[in-house]
Amino acid sequence: MGSTYGDGQFLFVDLFLVIPLGIAMGDSAAARGLSRHMPPRNLRDRRVSVPTITACGLLIVFQLLALVAVRALGFGSDLLATQQAVISKGHLKVLGPENSVLFLFTNFQYVIACIAFNLGPPFRARFNTNRHLRTEAHAMLLLCAVLLLSPPGIAARWLELEQLPWSVRVLVLVLATGNLVVLLGVEAAFGAGGRC
Repeated sequence: MGSTYGDGQFLFVDLFLVIPLGIAMGDSAAARGLSRHMPPRNLRDRRVSVPTITACGLLIVFQLLALVAVRALGFGSDLLATQQAVISKGHLKVLGPENSVLFLFTNFQYVIACIAFNLGPPFRARFNTNRHLRTEAHAMLLLCAVLLLSPPGIAARWLELEQLPWSVRVLVLVLATGNLVVLLGVEAAFGAGGRC
C-alpha cells in the first residue's frame, strides 16, 4: 500500500492500547472450579492453534473489508502515485485515507481480540469478573470511538489522521462491531473450552 504507521501512531498503540490491556489481562483470576479439561501442553495443541489461526484470519479479513470498502466508496488514494512518491522521497507516506482507516480500525481490533481471548472458563474466570480489564476495555473502546468519530485536532495532527467522511466513519464502526460479534462467536465455539 506504500503506507505505514507513523511515530505517533506506534506510540499510541503501544502506550494506550497494548501495555494497559496487557497489564489488565494479567489480572484475570483462575476459574473457581476445577475443569475436566486438561490445559494445552504446548502452543501447537489444536485447542490453541485452531482458535488463534482462525481469529488471526478473521482479523485480516475484516481489515481487508475495511480497505476495500473505503476504495469502493471512492475515498481511497491513488496507490500508484503513492508508491511513486515513496520511491521519489525515500520515506513512507503516513497521511492517507487507507492508512487512517486501517489505523482506526486496528485500534478497535486490539481491544476486540483482548475481549475475545479472555472469555473465561474453563481455565480463567469470566471476563466480567476482572473489573480492571473490563474497565480498561470499555475505556479503550470509548477512546477508539472518539478518535474515529470526532478526533480532537491535536490528536488528529499527532496521529497523522486524515479527515474521513461520516459514511466511512460509520462503516468502520459497523465493521468493528461485526468483527467483535464474529470473533466472540468463534472463540466461544472453538476456544479453550469449545469443541475443538
